[in-house]
Amino acid sequence: MEANPDVEIAVPVGALGDDDGEFIYQEYPEVELAAVVCFSGPYDGGYDAASETLARWMEEQGYAFAGPLRGHVIVSAYEDDNPENWLTELQAPVAKNQK
Repeated sequence: MEANPDVEIAVPVGALGDDDGEFIYQEYPEVELAAVVCFSGPYDGGYDAASETLARWMEEQGYAFAGPLRGHVIVSAYEDDNPENWLTELQAPVAKNQK
């Protein structure tokens, strides 16, 4: 595991605004091709297990990361108090390995 990963939290907004201290408005680039995996349950351990599954599948299928891993929370604690019902999608921009 990386010692000091660069982590960003993104929240969709209707329009870009003015940056305010550590809060930065930015538009993320479109991803041409991505490998995706969903997992349900608590975030602790879920992200790691899903990331490992996704990376293993990518390697087996001949894909490599082509950008940072993205997480998209579909059902969170705001929608459901039960962590077992939380749903998260991990998205990995990918490119086919050249042979």
